[in-house]
Amino acid sequence: MIVYSNSRCIGFLITLCLMFPSPGFAIPPVDEQRAIEQQNRILQQQDKAFDQWQQQHQHEQQSPDIEIDIPQQPSATGANKNRCFEVQTITLEGAAKVDAQTQQQLVAPYINTCISVQSIQSLVKEVTAYYVGKGYITTRVYVPKQDLHQGSLKLQVIEGKLEAIQLNKNSTQDQWQVATAFPQMKRGELLNLRDLEQGLDQMGRLSSNNATMDLLPGKEKGSSIVSLSNTPQHQTRFVLGADNAGQKSTGEYRLKGTLYRDNLIGVNDFWSLNYAENPDSTSGKLSRSAGLYVSVPYGYWTFSSNATYSEYESTINGSVTDFITSGNTDNYSVDLSRLIYRSQTQKLSLAGRLDLKESENFIEDVKIDNSSRSLSVASLTLDHSYHYNGHTLSSAMAYHQGLDAFGAKEDGSGLTSVNPRAQFQKFTADVNYCHPVPLSGSFALNYCGNAQGQYSFDPLYSQEQLAIGDQYSVRGFKENGISGDSGAYLRNELSFVLPPLSDKEWYQSVIGSIQPFVAYDNGMIRDMGGKEANGGRGKGYLSGWATGINIQSPYLNIGLTYSQPITSPSFVTERDDEIYASASVTIRL
Repeated sequence: MIVYSNSRCIGFLITLCLMFPSPGFAIPPVDEQRAIEQQNRILQQQDKAFDQWQQQHQHEQQSPDIEIDIPQQPSATGANKNRCFEVQTITLEGAAKVDAQTQQQLVAPYINTCISVQSIQSLVKEVTAYYVGKGYITTRVYVPKQDLHQGSLKLQVIEGKLEAIQLNKNSTQDQWQVATAFPQMKRGELLNLRDLEQGLDQMGRLSSNNATMDLLPGKEKGSSIVSLSNTPQHQTRFVLGADNAGQKSTGEYRLKGTLYRDNLIGVNDFWSLNYAENPDSTSGKLSRSAGLYVSVPYGYWTFSSNATYSEYESTINGSVTDFITSGNTDNYSVDLSRLIYRSQTQKLSLAGRLDLKESENFIEDVKIDNSSRSLSVASLTLDHSYHYNGHTLSSAMAYHQGLDAFGAKEDGSGLTSVNPRAQFQKFTADVNYCHPVPLSGSFALNYCGNAQGQYSFDPLYSQEQLAIGDQYSVRGFKENGISGDSGAYLRNELSFVLPPLSDKEWYQSVIGSIQPFVAYDNGMIRDMGGKEANGGRGKGYLSGWATGINIQSPYLNIGLTYSQPITSPSFVTERDDEIYASASVTIRL
């Protein structure tokens, strides 16, 4: 605002308001598509906090007018508005987070020019935009009272700092949650949007969280208090389900149970315990598995660990007598990931992982050494996600190295070019893309594509090979998939989101979303020895199509898929069609 007076002074205060005020906002449970909306709401909250701070501390502030000597002239009001002054130096006071070189780049276009009120406003906006671009959204820039006749312009920067961050009543458990989600946010340091977003994401990992946040004015000039409120719901969930994803030789139908628990030890931790078994298990026909998973965040870091155990039994019909084959597998893994970059639309993380894999196989309880082994694998993964205007693109690239440590099998001397290696090297890639297409009315169309690939420099044991030919890779094949050292597959799925048949609450909870779909998948594999390797099964191509329906709600999930093979190598025995079915019920405690 510009004010004229008889004392020949022009005064104005320049304050950049980024958004209009709004109330506290909810933290979405792991919904990255709302990242931009979340940032805008944070900006709105900070403007509200800044306005409140100004009202509470008005008595501490001096008039931020700029005093400029202008000779009195009759009817010169219009000319005064366009008056400019030669400026040789521009100083950014309080800009501790802006290095000298960047400061020079920001002010250089305005030095040794005739600068006007409009020019000063533009400079203030540019400096503020620089801070906002770096995530320092609570920083404010204004012009203090000064005399421009000396050829020097001074801008005052109030770098917004964090005074405190608190959750609910700030109990000991609340403080632990804050400490693991926001360890990078320290009292007295600049409040950075990226740090705030990361902490909110770590809390939002837990689907039971229902948090709201307010930015409140602090006691000190330019400081803010981050006030979080969270009332968790259904921290314990039990999922009971059944499917027909097993093999006929070990049990096609499976019953499954999974227990989920959020925040068990009070540090934003997540736990899951699962168990599955075929209901018709007998001697010579068994499929059983169990697993435990846990993850704990710490700011930009996330630690996770997984342990699984599985066993099987099947019967081989011989010409004279039948034989029972059996086996078991133990897998242990630890993973440490670090978010290394984030913006409004993108995230980039780096993860290191160690896997210990041990498998044993028996015929009539006699161990088969050739197919029993222990492997240790270290991997490094670069994970990227991009979300914009409904488009979702995620990708992961990883390097895997077989180790001769932790009791792993060691490669002996004299191995041929086709003998599997325990100390191997391979690369893997995984890309997912989804794009919603709104249709007329309440109908919507959604395309999702998934591509996975693997390239190995060495022949691999079966645990490390790429397998295709099931409902999770190339549909249309169930009992006769193929696997190889290297390969890739592509899944394409087009689903229709039907409008709800009822707006009743019970319907949304039980039925929820109904999505029929059609799909086309294809993939190929290749062994190091080429087509002739593995008894002529060293190279193959599969393709298949599928159609079905998925019903998803908070309490009920049903999936039904009909698929048929299209193309397969000669050594694969095709069946006319395959049906994949699954159903689960969620009990929320």
